[in-house]
Order: sequence, then structure tokens, then C-alpha cells
Amino acid sequence: MTEATQVNGAVRAHLGPLGLFIRMEHAFDVGVADWYYQLRGAMGWIEAKLIVKSGRRPDHFTREQLMWGEAIVAHGGRWHLLGLRDPQTWVLYDAYQARAWFDNKENKPLVSYNGSFPTRLIALALAPRRTACP
Repeated sequence: MTEATQVNGAVRAHLGPLGLFIRMEHAFDVGVADWYYQLRGAMGWIEAKLIVKSGRRPDHFTREQLMWGEAIVAHGGRWHLLGLRDPQTWVLYDAYQARAWFDNKENKPLVSYNGSFPTRLIALALAPRRTACP
């Protein structure tokens, strides 16, 4: 199975109705995340990945993708990696936790859920609180 049929499909089906989720296809800028979102007053980026059962860094998660996400976070933005570790375990990492893969350190996810897509848990992690304009 591919990211398109698993993780991207879950974003579209479960998170899409809650806010604005735009699938990005960017051939010119290496590392651009797979999804841009606006949810409950928060804006950010999601990198979608299938993750091997061992929890090791996916081969297709590149240093350029991580560095792009870290640059977004360094400038006050939001970036997360949403992954499916096996047919039933959904995980969500922030940039700091994703960096641990490249530094050979333990990286505990913000969200780890075994079962159907945890819409509420993921949505709360992506946009923890509603922001309001003055």
C-alpha cells in the first residue's frame, strides 16, 4: 500500500471535513510537505508517511523533508509527520521528534493510537486551541 491510499486518504476523509486541507504536489522545491492545513485557527503542514513496523525512520522520509519542516517551525509555523506504522497504528510526530530519527535517538510520538483513525486526537494535536482575531 502507498501513502496515497493510506495516510493521504485518511487525511482527506477524516480531517478534511473539519477544516481546510490542501494536498500539495510540488516538483520544484525539495522537501515541501504533503498537506497544508487550516484548522480551528491554526495553520500548518503535514508530511504523510507509511512507517515500518519496527518504528525506524522510513527510507522515503528524507533529510530535506525534515529540514523544510524545521525551517517552518523555526519561523513560528507548525509542521507534523503523520504516519501509519502498521495496518492499525496511527502516529503523529512534531519536527523535534522526527529529527530524533536522523540523530538515532528515541522518538516518542505526540499521538500513538491503535485502531481506526483517531480524528479527535490528531485534530487536537494539530490545532490545540481555537485562536480568535481581536
